[in-house]
Amino acid sequence: MTRLHLLALTSLTILPLHAACVTQTGADSNNATSCEGARVDESGACRLPNGHYAEASCCAAPVDDLQCDVVSVGVSELEEGFGSYYDITEEGYSNADEDAEDISVDADGISLGHHSFSREDGDTIRFTAATEDTPYRTWTLETSNDETYTIRVFKNELGIINYGEDRMGTLDCRGVLDTEPEVTEVAEMDRCNIVWVNEDINANLWEEGLGSIYDIDDEGYSMADGGSIELFIEPTAGQRSIRIGQASFDESEGDTIEVVDADEFLTYVVRPAEDDDYYSVRIFRAANDAEIPGIGMVLFHDAGAAAGEQLAIIDCRGIELPEEND
Repeated sequence: MTRLHLLALTSLTILPLHAACVTQTGADSNNATSCEGARVDESGACRLPNGHYAEASCCAAPVDDLQCDVVSVGVSELEEGFGSYYDITEEGYSNADEDAEDISVDADGISLGHHSFSREDGDTIRFTAATEDTPYRTWTLETSNDETYTIRVFKNELGIINYGEDRMGTLDCRGVLDTEPEVTEVAEMDRCNIVWVNEDINANLWEEGLGSIYDIDDEGYSMADGGSIELFIEPTAGQRSIRIGQASFDESEGDTIEVVDADEFLTYVVRPAEDDDYYSVRIFRAANDAEIPGIGMVLFHDAGAAAGEQLAIIDCRGIELPEEND
């Protein structure tokens, strides 16, 4: 064989070997059909037990399933498709679109109200378990449009969802909001959780004396005073009293508490003895477009105005307060 032939053979041998190496890497990445046994190697690559590359998703940490009710909405990029369970009108109808008041996470992806995200669509979903330093579970969604949503759920199963750095909503992940109340007659309901407060009104009214069970900071700790998050009713005629947060009204002290019974709701009209302002505590027989009695509101009547403004939303179905986030 001549030297020329040897050079040609060498060239022909080298080129296919180089090409095979490049093609194998691509084939391993694109053609892997099973994730079984895949793990991250020392270089950070996701590989199968045979050494071939696997899809990065094969090495992603398992994502815990999650189901939560949205109980308040802050900054939202999702508009009508994302709303609060407790966003209701003065007549008890929901202001949120149907099925827009919950979020869910499972192996297929994340749903935020009406909006769905999945790895198949190019979205990235990461789960981080709670640790001693960060005692809450975290789900991070990075969409194919470079938007970031972060869900945190704390030990007491309350949570938050952020859009970027902004609070997008507060969550109740305890699974208790669609349960039937033990007492179904609204006239017999005597304790309510305060679940939302209109701070524009409250800032000039009772301030710390009225708060919501869902007023939590980014670490899950309550920002409301303990005595400010419940409403109590003593309905006995002649002995009626109502405590709204830390503000108390009592017939024995000269306050007037009138019961107005309508088809859709029961209202306690509270008129303080020495104040033109008054309050209506309204409990719906069926609210939020559901046949669940016990959700209601407190209306504030400024200077005796007939039409009241929503001061607070209440839930009188006997649902227990969230545990302390210790």
